[in-house]
Amino acid sequence: MSKVTNIYRYPVKGLSGDRLNAVMLEAGKPVPHDREYAIALADSDFNPAQPEFMAKRNFLMLMRDEKLAQLTTEFSEENHQLIIRKDDDVLLDVSLLDADGAQKLGAFYEAFMEDKVKGTPRLVSAKGHMFADVPEQNLSLINLDSVRDIEKRTGLSIDPRRFRGNLYVKGIGPWAEFDLIGRTFRMGDVTFKAVGRIDRCAAVNVNLETAERDMNLPLQIRKNYGHLDCGVYVDVVESGQLNVGDAISLD
Repeated sequence: MSKVTNIYRYPVKGLSGDRLNAVMLEAGKPVPHDREYAIALADSDFNPAQPEFMAKRNFLMLMRDEKLAQLTTEFSEENHQLIIRKDDDVLLDVSLLDADGAQKLGAFYEAFMEDKVKGTPRLVSAKGHMFADVPEQNLSLINLDSVRDIEKRTGLSIDPRRFRGNLYVKGIGPWAEFDLIGRTFRMGDVTFKAVGRIDRCAAVNVNLETAERDMNLPLQIRKNYGHLDCGVYVDVVESGQLNVGDAISLD
Protein backbone atom coordinates (compact mmCIF):
# COMPACT_ATOMS: atom_id res chain seq x y z
CA MET A 1 0.00 0.00 0.00
CA SER A 2 1.30 3.45 -0.87
CA LYS A 3 1.11 5.88 2.03
CA VAL A 4 2.56 8.89 3.83
CA THR A 5 5.09 7.69 6.41
CA ASN A 6 6.37 10.95 7.92
CA ILE A 7 5.65 14.68 7.97
CA TYR A 8 8.30 17.21 9.00
CA ARG A 9 8.70 20.94 9.33
CA TYR A 10 11.95 22.85 9.89
CA PRO A 11 11.03 26.09 11.70
CA VAL A 12 14.60 27.44 11.65
CA LYS A 13 16.62 26.93 8.49
CA GLY A 14 19.55 24.57 9.02
CA LEU A 15 18.35 23.28 12.40
CA SER A 16 16.66 19.97 13.12
CA GLY A 17 13.04 19.31 12.16
CA ASP A 18 9.83 18.64 14.06
CA ARG A 19 8.06 15.39 13.28
CA LEU A 20 4.30 15.88 12.94
CA ASN A 21 1.47 13.37 13.04
CA ALA A 22 -0.86 15.60 11.03
CA VAL A 23 -0.88 19.02 9.42
CA MET A 24 -3.41 21.36 7.84
CA LEU A 25 -2.16 22.44 4.43
CA GLU A 26 -3.37 25.49 2.55
CA ALA A 27 -3.39 25.83 -1.24
CA GLY A 28 -0.33 27.66 -2.51
CA LYS A 29 1.47 27.61 0.83
CA PRO A 30 4.16 25.45 2.48
CA VAL A 31 3.92 23.48 5.71
CA PRO A 32 3.03 26.03 8.41
CA HIS A 33 6.16 27.44 10.10
CA ASP A 34 8.49 25.61 7.71
CA ARG A 35 11.73 27.63 7.32
CA GLU A 36 9.95 30.58 8.90
CA TYR A 37 13.20 31.66 10.55
CA ALA A 38 16.87 31.63 9.64
CA ILE A 39 20.09 32.52 11.42
CA ALA A 40 21.78 35.06 9.18
CA LEU A 41 25.54 35.47 9.17
CA ALA A 42 26.82 38.79 10.44
CA ASP A 43 27.65 40.02 6.94
CA SER A 44 24.29 39.01 5.47
CA ASP A 45 22.21 41.97 4.30
CA PHE A 46 18.80 40.29 4.54
CA ASN A 47 16.23 43.03 5.14
CA PRO A 48 13.06 41.90 6.99
CA ALA A 49 11.29 45.06 5.83
CA GLN A 50 11.87 44.10 2.19
CA PRO A 51 12.38 40.34 2.21
CA GLU A 52 13.83 38.76 -0.90
CA PHE A 53 15.10 35.29 -1.70
CA MET A 54 18.75 34.93 -0.74
CA ALA A 55 21.14 32.05 -1.33
CA LYS A 56 21.63 29.74 1.63
CA ARG A 57 25.29 30.74 1.97
CA ASN A 58 24.01 33.85 3.79
CA PHE A 59 22.71 31.74 6.67
CA LEU A 60 23.84 28.96 8.97
CA MET A 61 23.25 25.77 7.00
CA LEU A 62 24.17 22.09 7.09
CA MET A 63 25.89 22.14 3.69
CA ARG A 64 28.71 24.22 5.21
CA ASP A 65 28.07 24.00 8.95
CA GLU A 66 27.81 20.30 9.75
CA LYS A 67 28.38 21.06 13.44
CA LEU A 68 24.72 22.14 13.59
CA ALA A 69 23.78 18.46 13.55
CA GLN A 70 25.25 18.04 17.04
CA LEU A 71 22.15 19.80 18.35
CA THR A 72 18.46 18.97 18.31
CA THR A 73 15.76 21.61 18.48
CA GLU A 74 12.11 21.64 19.48
CA PHE A 75 9.74 24.35 18.30
CA SER A 76 6.43 25.24 19.93
CA GLU A 77 3.79 27.15 17.99
CA GLU A 78 2.74 28.82 21.22
CA ASN A 79 5.00 31.85 21.64
CA HIS A 80 7.37 30.31 19.05
CA GLN A 81 9.46 28.82 21.84
CA LEU A 82 12.67 27.12 20.68
CA ILE A 83 14.50 24.62 22.86
CA ILE A 84 18.03 23.59 21.89
CA ARG A 85 19.48 20.38 23.28
CA LYS A 86 22.72 18.50 23.05
CA ASP A 87 22.19 14.90 24.08
CA ASP A 88 19.83 15.26 27.08
CA ASP A 89 20.99 18.69 28.18
CA VAL A 90 18.96 21.83 27.46
CA LEU A 91 21.41 24.49 26.25
CA LEU A 92 18.92 27.24 25.41
CA ASP A 93 15.20 27.87 25.81
CA VAL A 94 13.96 31.12 24.26
CA SER A 95 11.00 32.66 22.47
CA LEU A 96 11.81 33.62 18.91
CA LEU A 97 9.19 36.36 19.14
CA ASP A 98 11.11 38.11 21.91
CA ALA A 99 13.95 40.51 21.07
CA ASP A 100 15.95 39.32 24.05
CA GLY A 101 15.42 35.71 23.01
CA ALA A 102 16.60 36.47 19.49
CA GLN A 103 19.75 38.14 20.84
CA LYS A 104 20.45 35.17 23.10
CA LEU A 105 20.06 32.83 20.13
CA GLY A 106 22.55 34.81 18.06
CA ALA A 107 25.06 34.88 20.91
CA PHE A 108 24.58 31.16 21.48
CA TYR A 109 25.40 30.28 17.88
CA GLU A 110 28.36 32.65 17.78
CA ALA A 111 29.85 30.77 20.73
CA PHE A 112 28.78 27.33 19.49
CA MET A 113 30.22 27.76 16.01
CA GLU A 114 33.48 29.17 17.47
CA ASP A 115 35.80 30.35 14.70
CA LYS A 116 33.47 29.10 11.95
CA VAL A 117 31.57 32.40 11.89
CA LYS A 118 32.75 35.99 11.97
CA GLY A 119 30.67 38.23 14.19
CA THR A 120 27.36 37.52 15.87
CA PRO A 121 24.72 35.77 13.72
CA ARG A 122 21.20 37.17 13.96
CA LEU A 123 17.79 35.59 13.90
CA VAL A 124 15.77 36.82 10.92
CA SER A 125 12.19 36.41 9.73
CA ALA A 126 9.61 38.33 7.71
CA LYS A 127 5.88 37.89 7.43
CA GLY A 128 5.00 35.51 4.62
CA HIS A 129 8.65 34.79 3.83
CA MET A 130 10.18 31.31 3.69
CA PHE A 131 13.92 30.68 3.87
CA ALA A 132 13.89 27.88 1.33
CA ASP A 133 16.76 26.84 -0.93
CA VAL A 134 14.72 27.97 -3.94
CA PRO A 135 12.64 31.13 -4.47
CA GLU A 136 9.33 29.23 -4.54
CA GLN A 137 7.50 28.21 -1.37
CA ASN A 138 7.09 24.51 -2.06
CA LEU A 139 6.96 21.37 0.00
CA SER A 140 9.56 18.66 -0.57
CA LEU A 141 8.51 15.06 -1.06
CA ILE A 142 10.93 12.16 -0.57
CA ASN A 143 10.12 8.72 -1.96
CA LEU A 144 11.51 6.09 0.40
CA ASP A 145 11.36 3.52 -2.41
CA SER A 146 13.92 5.62 -4.28
CA VAL A 147 16.11 5.94 -1.17
CA ARG A 148 16.08 2.14 -0.77
CA ASP A 149 17.00 1.78 -4.43
CA ILE A 150 20.02 4.03 -3.87
CA GLU A 151 21.01 1.81 -0.94
CA LYS A 152 20.81 -1.29 -3.12
CA ARG A 153 22.88 0.30 -5.88
CA THR A 154 25.55 1.77 -3.63
CA GLY A 155 25.66 -0.52 -0.60
CA LEU A 156 25.24 2.51 1.64
CA SER A 157 22.95 2.68 4.66
CA ILE A 158 21.07 5.96 4.27
CA ASP A 159 19.03 7.73 6.93
CA PRO A 160 16.23 9.34 4.86
CA ARG A 161 16.23 12.32 7.22
CA ARG A 162 19.42 13.46 5.48
CA PHE A 163 17.19 14.74 2.67
CA ARG A 164 15.30 17.05 5.07
CA GLY A 165 11.99 16.44 3.33
CA ASN A 166 8.59 17.67 4.45
CA LEU A 167 6.71 14.61 3.24
CA TYR A 168 8.02 11.05 3.13
CA VAL A 169 6.11 8.39 1.21
CA LYS A 170 6.50 4.73 0.30
CA GLY A 171 4.78 2.16 -1.88
CA ILE A 172 4.71 4.11 -5.17
CA GLY A 173 7.81 2.40 -6.59
CA PRO A 174 11.40 3.61 -7.03
CA TRP A 175 11.71 6.95 -8.84
CA ALA A 176 7.97 7.12 -9.55
CA GLU A 177 8.00 10.61 -8.04
CA PHE A 178 9.69 11.93 -11.19
CA ASP A 179 6.75 10.70 -13.26
CA LEU A 180 4.45 12.92 -11.17
CA ILE A 181 6.01 16.18 -12.35
CA GLY A 182 3.33 18.28 -14.02
CA ARG A 183 0.57 16.04 -12.66
CA THR A 184 -1.84 16.35 -9.74
CA PHE A 185 -2.30 13.58 -7.18
CA ARG A 186 -3.92 13.13 -3.80
CA MET A 187 -2.61 12.20 -0.40
CA GLY A 188 -5.33 11.96 2.19
CA ASP A 189 -7.64 14.96 1.74
CA VAL A 190 -5.01 17.12 0.02
CA THR A 191 -4.41 17.55 -3.71
CA PHE A 192 -0.81 18.22 -4.75
CA LYS A 193 1.02 18.96 -7.96
CA ALA A 194 4.65 17.95 -8.45
CA VAL A 195 6.58 20.81 -10.02
CA GLY A 196 10.21 19.74 -10.26
CA ARG A 197 13.06 17.51 -9.16
CA ILE A 198 15.27 18.34 -6.19
CA ASP A 199 18.98 18.31 -6.92
CA ARG A 200 21.00 17.38 -3.88
CA CYS A 201 23.90 19.30 -2.36
CA ALA A 202 26.56 18.41 0.18
CA ALA A 203 24.12 18.84 3.08
CA VAL A 204 23.01 15.22 2.57
CA ASN A 205 26.56 14.06 3.31
CA VAL A 206 26.13 14.97 6.99
CA ASN A 207 25.32 12.15 9.40
CA LEU A 208 22.59 13.58 11.63
CA GLU A 209 23.62 11.34 14.53
CA THR A 210 27.37 12.03 14.51
CA ALA A 211 27.49 15.45 12.76
CA GLU A 212 30.23 14.06 10.51
CA ARG A 213 30.47 13.97 6.73
CA ASP A 214 30.58 10.22 6.30
CA MET A 215 29.60 9.78 2.63
CA ASN A 216 29.48 11.65 -0.68
CA LEU A 217 25.88 10.95 -1.52
CA PRO A 218 25.47 13.34 -4.50
CA LEU A 219 28.50 11.72 -6.14
CA GLN A 220 27.06 8.25 -5.60
CA ILE A 221 23.71 9.28 -7.05
CA ARG A 222 25.40 10.80 -10.10
CA LYS A 223 27.62 7.75 -10.65
CA ASN A 224 24.71 5.33 -10.46
CA TYR A 225 21.90 7.33 -12.08
CA GLY A 226 23.50 10.08 -14.15
CA HIS A 227 21.86 12.92 -12.18
CA LEU A 228 21.98 14.54 -8.74
CA ASP A 229 18.27 14.37 -7.95
CA CYS A 230 16.31 12.76 -5.13
CA GLY A 231 12.80 13.91 -4.28
CA VAL A 232 10.46 16.40 -5.88
CA TYR A 233 9.04 19.79 -5.02
CA VAL A 234 5.25 19.78 -4.73
CA ASP A 235 2.62 22.50 -4.40
CA VAL A 236 -0.67 22.24 -2.53
CA VAL A 237 -3.47 22.65 -5.09
CA GLU A 238 -6.48 21.94 -2.86
CA SER A 239 -6.33 22.52 0.89
CA GLY A 240 -6.96 19.85 3.51
CA GLN A 241 -5.55 17.86 6.38
CA LEU A 242 -2.72 15.42 5.81
CA ASN A 243 -2.03 12.65 8.29
CA VAL A 244 0.74 10.12 8.68
CA GLY A 245 -0.62 6.89 7.24
CA ASP A 246 -2.83 8.56 4.63
CA ALA A 247 -3.10 6.69 1.35
CA ILE A 248 -1.72 8.06 -1.92
CA SER A 249 -3.81 8.19 -5.07
CA LEU A 250 -1.80 8.78 -8.25
CA ASP A 251 -4.75 8.42 -10.68
